[in-house]
Amino acid sequence: MDVFEAIAKRRSIRNFTGEPVPDADLLRMVECARLAPAATNAQKWHFVITTDRGIVSQILSLLPRARKEYPTNEQGYFDGASAIITVLMPKNWLYAAKDAGAAIQTILLAATAMGHGACWVDGQLQSRLEDLVKLVGVPGDMQIMAMVMVGKALRWPEPPPKKAVEEVTFWQVYGHR
Repeated sequence: MDVFEAIAKRRSIRNFTGEPVPDADLLRMVECARLAPAATNAQKWHFVITTDRGIVSQILSLLPRARKEYPTNEQGYFDGASAIITVLMPKNWLYAAKDAGAAIQTILLAATAMGHGACWVDGQLQSRLEDLVKLVGVPGDMQIMAMVMVGKALRWPEPPPKKAVEEVTFWQVYGHR
């Protein structure tokens, strides 16, 4: 699958079969993430790959279970996720959000290209962040930027509605089409 196909096919998968993702595939996702662009090429990220079913279940149990409506009608609580990739950055790094975002998007595209489902989770972590930090063993100078749930998709949802490129693009200056 080429990069354009992976971009078009990528979905936020929230329901998984529980089938294990091979360790080699998870490591390849992180290998790709470490090649993502980083401010000043500092590469301050660290990744924790969690596949132990007990720890994965504990992490999932900490996430809020409130029902949310998604544009794709893809509901779920990440049940059946067989791995979690936690993306860490130093607390004092000015470019932490930008660098982590590039790495996370790269993980999502690599997972898609290998036929795995994945979902970037951030907001749902906030209410239980202290517990998650302890569970994953995050050192005091680092912060969790996101967790990427990974597994074999129970189903691959239809693409959500997206704005047309003409609606979001300007040439030369803002407002000029």
